[in-house]
Amino acid sequence: MVVNEANPYEILLASFSDRFLHNLRILRFELRYLKSHKYLYQSMAKNLRSSLLDFIIVRYLSIRSNEDGEDGFKKFKENVDSLLCDHLKNGVGYLKNLKDSGWINKDEYIKGLKNLKSDYPMGFIEGEVDTDNPEKSLITKDYLSPKGMFKRVPMKNDYRDFAVAYEIYLHFSRYDHFGTFSPILSNEAIRDRHLIPTILFMIRGAILSLQLINDGYKGLASYNNLVRLELKMKNLKYERN
Repeated sequence: MVVNEANPYEILLASFSDRFLHNLRILRFELRYLKSHKYLYQSMAKNLRSSLLDFIIVRYLSIRSNEDGEDGFKKFKENVDSLLCDHLKNGVGYLKNLKDSGWINKDEYIKGLKNLKSDYPMGFIEGEVDTDNPEKSLITKDYLSPKGMFKRVPMKNDYRDFAVAYEIYLHFSRYDHFGTFSPILSNEAIRDRHLIPTILFMIRGAILSLQLINDGYKGLASYNNLVRLELKMKNLKYERN
């Protein structure tokens, strides 16, 4: 598939597909050496959590573009814009914190904002950056949190995979954030009931990302094509030569 490099939406979706494939390669390495290196469980859990979050985002985009009907593409662009601007929002916030705490002066702060806009113009509105409130200069200030996405997905059997992915994502998030369960999880093996579905979500996410591009961001068409592909794969029979 040829990706239009001038289209930020296609670039984002293609990047998701690449991330799934890279993480699958990393997971294969981790599984190979897991038996003799138990500490890899921590690394695996964080890798799996990252991939689950990517699947949650891609699946959310496909669901919302279907549920939003005629406004599907408009909403799709709004959701993608919020993803693209997340790093930029953190970047301008960090620069502002540096200035307010005295680590950089006002001139350095303004130069940093201008450089950020120069490097990533697609995330900013036209005109000069508002140095008093730089977030106003971003194309959107909205942020798609996993919890927010989960609350916006209708409770339907067709979307059960999204709910399962979110539940496992929350489980693996405990590995990434220190808390009550940390002493237990640091010495606990990853269970198959968490590992196997996540691997399937990684494969599905890689394909769905490209299907969304191919189907013009139409979530239902992409999902149906993916299901048909999975059914074909299930019906394949291995024949030894």
